Amino acid sequence: MRVIVAGSIEWIDIDKMRDELVKLPTGATIICGAVSGSSNFVPKIAEELRLDVETYPTETELYGSRAEMVRNQKMVDAGADLCVAFPVGKCRETWDCIKRARGAHIETVVVR
Repeated sequence: MRVIVAGSIEWIDIDKMRDELVKLPTGATIICGAVSGSSNFVPKIAEELRLDVETYPTETELYGSRAEMVRNQKMVDAGADLCVAFPVGKCRETWDCIKRARGAHIETVVVR
């Protein structure tokens, strides 16, 4: 199973994130951004759970202000069975990832 994990930079509840990711099956691969905030938690939790991780950094120097949206599309295009999102407020980047995952008919769980 391949799972996009998207989270707002402001997300700080590592325990809630772990509670969601522990539900994933053994052998799942996590697809996530490589930025500060919640994305810092994801590789640590995945390591604890012995899950593989693919990271997709933003390429601001190449895409400018669209970098997060381009990265989100790359994660969706990488193929996923599930998207688990941890938005805070109206975080544009996280909601964009949710929209793109849903648009690609990827089952999406929004955790608050």
